[in-house]
Amino acid sequence: MKLAQRQASLDQCPDVSEEAKKILGEASAPPIRSITFGSGDRAVKIGEETVLFRHDKKFVNPCALTVEIKDTLSEGEITKKIEEVLTSEIDRVGQKLRIDAIALTNASDDKGKFESAAKLIASKAPNVPVILSTTDHGSAEAAVKPFAGKKPIIYGANPGNAEAMANIAKAEKATLGVVANGLDELSTLT
Repeated sequence: MKLAQRQASLDQCPDVSEEAKKILGEASAPPIRSITFGSGDRAVKIGEETVLFRHDKKFVNPCALTVEIKDTLSEGEITKKIEEVLTSEIDRVGQKLRIDAIALTNASDDKGKFESAAKLIASKAPNVPVILSTTDHGSAEAAVKPFAGKKPIIYGANPGNAEAMANIAKAEKATLGVVANGLDELSTLT
């Protein structure tokens, strides 16, 4: 009964067989699995939710606060935004909040600009988790290199590029974010 009400975990039930643990474990797994991106003390854990909407139940892990930087900005503008991320801190009802991550968007559709912006972010904010947003697998492959070993998110896999993006994410040990037209398309893509 406690297991069904989520008051106890499956590993706390000694009389459950291994086969039953496997079946119950899969059935009770959160529909939104957790991921951790970034590394070190600034790593961000999101997901592991049992509901799709916050009004249904409080989220287990807080949403990440992220600043978008477009690769169409000048080097000076990108540097200024990075500095704002590094120095951000807000006191909200006794809770200290800061910008958790940087989302670099390939707004230019130019592989070279995207890669240059990625290198700039990696050099100026090496500990800040990064989300690389592009639908072009060549741009994703170029931009992910400066973040080797830092577990970035590559966001932009879709039905047309999913295999190439998955190969890049696997090779670079990055998390892959998927774009889909509804939950049905998302489930077939993942």
